[in-house]
Amino acid sequence: MVVSSQAAPQPGPPSVRVRSPNYPVISLEEAIQRLQEVYKKEHMHPATREVVAKGLGYAGLNGTSLGIISALIKYGLMVQKGEQIRISENGQDILLHRAGDAEYSRAIREAAFGPALFRELRDYYGESLPSNYNLRVYLQKKGFNPRTVDNVIRVYRDTLDFVAAQTGDDVLVPDEEDGGVRLSPEAQGSVSAASPEPAVASVSAPTGPRENVIAFPFPEGGSVQIVFTGEVTQEVIDYVSEVLGVMKKAYPTRGQRVQQNRAEQADQEPA
Repeated sequence: MVVSSQAAPQPGPPSVRVRSPNYPVISLEEAIQRLQEVYKKEHMHPATREVVAKGLGYAGLNGTSLGIISALIKYGLMVQKGEQIRISENGQDILLHRAGDAEYSRAIREAAFGPALFRELRDYYGESLPSNYNLRVYLQKKGFNPRTVDNVIRVYRDTLDFVAAQTGDDVLVPDEEDGGVRLSPEAQGSVSAASPEPAVASVSAPTGPRENVIAFPFPEGGSVQIVFTGEVTQEVIDYVSEVLGVMKKAYPTRGQRVQQNRAEQADQEPA
């Protein structure tokens, strides 16, 4: 029998405890989309987390579904009572009111800063954020894991962007890396100028076999046309909505477009 001997391990320096980021893993915009899925299945009825997870399209409770449910609770879109959760009054205001309604705008603002970390960032930085580098330093000094910091920043910036687009508030429309610049009143006015009446879609007569054309104007000018060929059902409309939702990220927000236009105009001015 061979007996090996090893020196007893020497105590090293105390390990640094890395804080588990307590923040919503998805932006407010995506959380509201997920809330709509819950509403379609359960309406306002309370349900267990497992039932909600299945309503969100998951087989059951796992890391991903628990993260989504946790985000809905952090934003205050759902509330827990005992072993069950249900859509909150704030969540109902977002689901049932239209954009532009006072109740909708109030609920959006409250939800955005429902997460404790987001309230902390708002209280510390106000309405104009610094660069991502500055935010990384701040969060890492707070003990956040460096591997998760970039996702924290992305979710927070996306949420602020969504609030600005939905409420027209004079708040930061964040830039990805250089940090946000708070919009001036003139720029904000051009961003949030709204048409007094909502855009009305029109459905034209078929121009070909089994063809339908839906057209509606943009509030800021321009229009869009969607041509359907073949049989159009609610499932087809849902599919188109999903595709447009994916495509949306490839385009700038209104606030970002204003900043781009101002930068282009500045470049064209004579020195």
